[in-house]
Amino acid sequence: YCIDSNIDPNGRSLFNDFKTLFQYVLMLKKIKPFLVITFTIKPNLYATLAARLSKASVFNNVTGLGTIFIEQSRMKKVIVQMLKFSLSFSEKIFLQNEDDAQLFLDNKIAEEKQLVIVAGSGIDTRKFVPVTGESNQPKTVFLLVARLLKEKGIYEYIEAGRMLKEEGANVECWLCGSFDDNNPSSVSRDLVESAVKDEVLKYLGFSSEIQKIIPQADCIVLPSYREGTSRTLLEAGSMGKPLIAANVPGCKEIIDDGKNGFLCQVKDSLDLKEKMKEFVELDAESREQMGVFSRDKIVKEYDVSIVNDRYLSEIRRLT
Repeated sequence: YCIDSNIDPNGRSLFNDFKTLFQYVLMLKKIKPFLVITFTIKPNLYATLAARLSKASVFNNVTGLGTIFIEQSRMKKVIVQMLKFSLSFSEKIFLQNEDDAQLFLDNKIAEEKQLVIVAGSGIDTRKFVPVTGESNQPKTVFLLVARLLKEKGIYEYIEAGRMLKEEGANVECWLCGSFDDNNPSSVSRDLVESAVKDEVLKYLGFSSEIQKIIPQADCIVLPSYREGTSRTLLEAGSMGKPLIAANVPGCKEIIDDGKNGFLCQVKDSLDLKEKMKEFVELDAESREQMGVFSRDKIVKEYDVSIVNDRYLSEIRRLT
């Protein structure tokens, strides 16, 4: 069954965070679990402490290190110290790429024996499958699927699309995702609306049926600054799509450069444009082979059964 809890994922109020911790303490005292598994940074911090108080074992999932770890700031130092204290009580900490694991070791957030690397959150490759009769657009269609945040590379994507348009490239750049106005990294609505007005961008809004949108694109783009493991790339790859992404943790592991897509330099709209242009110039057979390689790679390395088996293996060791 599901128990709702109130939590402000972007808030920085210590009072509200203390209320979240107290809520977790009461919840676990009532449930008395043997094992608590947490996801995202605030539950990783506060549910872990609450579990310690209730004498339950804890598994933490770090699905991505977020904006705080991308840029140097005072807040990063505070979060690192809080993680060091809280995660010291964890049995296992599941991370989604080698770079994040090394960052944890370098910052002495956790010990090596605690860390387990898994292939993302897993993808149901029986659900996300290639669709026949896919993109019939007269132009090459690029699609970016993400929350509209700066660190997802939205600005670079729009600028790359603008440069391609100025060069007369026969392309369309689609953007699918929701604005997050409460997030300080949220992309400006005016910027998106201006790009749409200039016919640089086609904004699709948010969609809960992404499986119907991905087949309409020729290539999926994600110039993100950092990921845990990009679910967008996993879903698109599982559906047999070529991929273009920044050469950063959480993306570079999914793309074998030149085989199922291209890697570009992070925060570099010019290099992103060049990689998109390189894809445009590929013939139909090369694009198809890229899609086949994407599908094979996701099935072999990222299927949800592989990830679930890893979790279950660690739970069996604990019990």
